[in-house]
Amino acid sequence: MSLITYTTYDSVRLVLGVDDLELSNEQLSMPYISHTVDKALASVSGVLSPDTEERTLSGQYAYLSGLGSLTSAQTLVKNEIEVYVTYLAAAEAGVSLQMQAPKTKSDGKALSTRFSSDATFLAGVERIYSKIAVAKAYLIEALGGTIENIPSIATSSPSEDLVTNS
Repeated sequence: MSLITYTTYDSVRLVLGVDDLELSNEQLSMPYISHTVDKALASVSGVLSPDTEERTLSGQYAYLSGLGSLTSAQTLVKNEIEVYVTYLAAAEAGVSLQMQAPKTKSDGKALSTRFSSDATFLAGVERIYSKIAVAKAYLIEALGGTIENIPSIATSSPSEDLVTNS
């Protein structure tokens, strides 16, 4: 299904902190991004009360979008699916963004620098993955699943320097 079924390209760009010149609608509409989102939405399913039918997240979203009025729980789940998709798309598009988006822009008079270091960019990417995990945990819990089924995403550092062996 198309990414814009769940979110906007501007929302994805906002999460990444870029504009449409750095990450175009054409780039965000690439099939690999929507395929990644579709796979993630298909991997979670459950029953959202008061409904009794089990659906995947994409099925839940389609079902909730077709209802005339939503309960507060249904509204929260629908909104959280939109957040989840936005961050999934941002993570996928962000894979190549570090090499693609300019670090510095200048017109000869004004200068703009995006990131102070690669570490700043990587910290932003880690926050995106953290938001994905939180949204997925909420959705699994809302659909009657358990949070312990969620793989954790974390960073680690070696206990010794691999270059100096100290």
